[in-house]
Amino acid sequence: MIAKLVALLAGNGVQTTVLSTMEFIGAPEKANDHQPLIDTIKWLEAEGVIRKSTGYSGDVMGDTIFELVLTSRGFWLLDQKLTDDLTLGAAIGKVNGNRNALGGLGDLVGGVLGGFTKSMSSG
Repeated sequence: MIAKLVALLAGNGVQTTVLSTMEFIGAPEKANDHQPLIDTIKWLEAEGVIRKSTGYSGDVMGDTIFELVLTSRGFWLLDQKLTDDLTLGAAIGKVNGNRNALGGLGDLVGGVLGGFTKSMSSG
């Protein structure tokens, strides 16, 4: 989910992206099915990777709309090297169309973002 969200935002550059939980995830089967996305957005904002407006209700019951944009720190993180020739942003771009790879990349992105932000805050 992190990789898919960051890829979407990176593709829009510094232009604000209007994101509907209903469109991003689909219709919820249970009342709290959108909560992982909402928690991901809150975490990315707390880590300084994105800026968001306060979520507001969409047209459909249970939908939340956010206005999101990557911060300069978010773009900086995407430019960080994972290997000698592969950046985090390029890795996200390579697997963006492959749903099976997104789960593993999401874990990687979460780990990389967490590691970078932790090292920056302690340095």
